[in-house]
Amino acid sequence: MNGKFVPMTEKYRKKHYPEGYFVATAKSNNSAGIGVIIMGAIMALAGGAGVFFVLRFFLAEFFNGGADTSDIPGMLFLLAFPGFFFLLGAFFVYLGIQKKGMGLEESIQASVEASGYPESIIRDFDRQVSYPDTIVFQLKGDGTKGILTKDYICSCLSSVIIKREDIKAVYLVEQEQKISIRNSVKTIYSLNLEILSKHGTCCGIVGAKKQSVNDLIAMLKETNPDIDTAGGKVFSESEFETLKNELKNI
Repeated sequence: MNGKFVPMTEKYRKKHYPEGYFVATAKSNNSAGIGVIIMGAIMALAGGAGVFFVLRFFLAEFFNGGADTSDIPGMLFLLAFPGFFFLLGAFFVYLGIQKKGMGLEESIQASVEASGYPESIIRDFDRQVSYPDTIVFQLKGDGTKGILTKDYICSCLSSVIIKREDIKAVYLVEQEQKISIRNSVKTIYSLNLEILSKHGTCCGIVGAKKQSVNDLIAMLKETNPDIDTAGGKVFSESEFETLKNELKNI
């Protein structure tokens, strides 16, 4: 499926951003945070139950004479997996609480820090999102959504906002990911778009089709014709990281 470019009609705004971009982001964070808390709690309970039963078994064996101090290393080994599961679950609970606690002001401040702009700029972006000339884009059917306003661009999965006039380069990057399928490891590749600003910030759009990318670049160049695209070359992740670091030093 090709990408989509949806104008910010009144109907779309009322459905997705009735109170603005950051209010919608805060609500999304709240829902996601609850999900992460639930997942973490289940993992922590499962891990805690494992720790409890391992300890109970060994203590019972120890007091009944079926085990002694030489069995402690074995006990610790058996405790390692449920213990790790418990700690990982507790960590997810912590992350979920942090994410759930990100309200409107916290979401705005996170964007201020990630974007390197003053709060006034971030709030201006929030206002522009509701304007009828704003476009919600998706460069691939299952890709990340992004927002393009008169003066700004952002990925809906990132706190980074970039002024269109500050865009220095737009590059295609092929991401490599290894997944396990039926007891075998396979490598899959996805094409992503990385937008670099002259301030060194980066906004990534996950999932892209070349034609959709070309359409977006054409829109961006209406404001900033000097954007570098490397002629549409597709970079590897390591090549992109090297290039990004070089651009920061220019």
